[in-house]
Amino acid sequence: MNTPTEIKTSEKTYLLYYDNKAYRKLEEQTVHRFARFQHESIKEMTSLLWAGLLRHQPKATIETADEIIDDLGYETVMGIVVKAVEQSPPFQKSKE
Repeated sequence: MNTPTEIKTSEKTYLLYYDNKAYRKLEEQTVHRFARFQHESIKEMTSLLWAGLLRHQPKATIETADEIIDDLGYETVMGIVVKAVEQSPPFQKSKE
């Protein structure tokens, strides 16, 4: 887990902390994608993970997906998600 960064004004000290939820919220408030690779959207990546969790973890929330991404990292999680999507019935190659 990363450590919050302090930002001090003359009257108060604030803590800055960037995790997946922070970046996802940023994307919701702006028109820009903030993902490491500009063709990806943090909001879309998080939503894709969350949707895949629902069948077997019906109480999973978008925050559950945030926690998984924060723990494992984008590249690891997206590698797993891409593999799962490719193996899903809608995307399986037909056997002719």
